[in-house]
Formats: sequence, structure tokens, C-alpha cells
Amino acid sequence: MKENYQQELFHNTVNLEGEQLAKAEDSAKNQDEIILKFFEKNIGWFTPYQVWKAIFTERTPLTSIRRSITTLTKNGKLQKSEATVVKDGGFGVPSHGWKLSGE
Repeated sequence: MKENYQQELFHNTVNLEGEQLAKAEDSAKNQDEIILKFFEKNIGWFTPYQVWKAIFTERTPLTSIRRSITTLTKNGKLQKSEATVVKDGGFGVPSHGWKLSGE
């Protein structure tokens, strides 16, 4: 699955090419690294909303945080909870939580 990592960094739904695509992929990779460091430094389960509120501004879309968490989960870096986490799922709805794999 590791070989797919580069393909999953940025979901190119707007058909970017060249320099614009490279910049978007670099941004997504950087976001993945920031989120992974958050989980390495913070023990326990966190919802995407909690991660977003803890380390990003409102300029960063919550959907980007969810994309990054999904990518890190697919690559074995994070583990998703079986049950939903009711606390602070954001917007009044429950959410799954994630934690560092092997924690």
C-alpha cells in the first residue's frame, strides 16, 4: 500500500497539472506530516474536528483534515475507532476517533 501513498496525497478532482498539481501535492504532504506529529505528541483518541481546532486555522478546510487522516489510516500510521466518539465531533454530530497506530 505504501507505493500508493503519493497518489493519495491530493485528490485531484479539479484536474490540476504541472506546477499547480505539484504545489497541491506538496501542501497535502506537509499537512499529513503536521497531523502525524500531532498524534505522535498527543496520546488518545481524537476526532478530525478536534485535530482541526487544535492545530489549524479556519482557512484550512475540515475536509482537508479528514483527507489527511484517511490517508494516514490507509498507510497504517493511524488507527480508527470501532465506535463513534460523541465528544467534540464538531457541529453537534458524533464522529469516529483516531489515534496513533500501536498506541
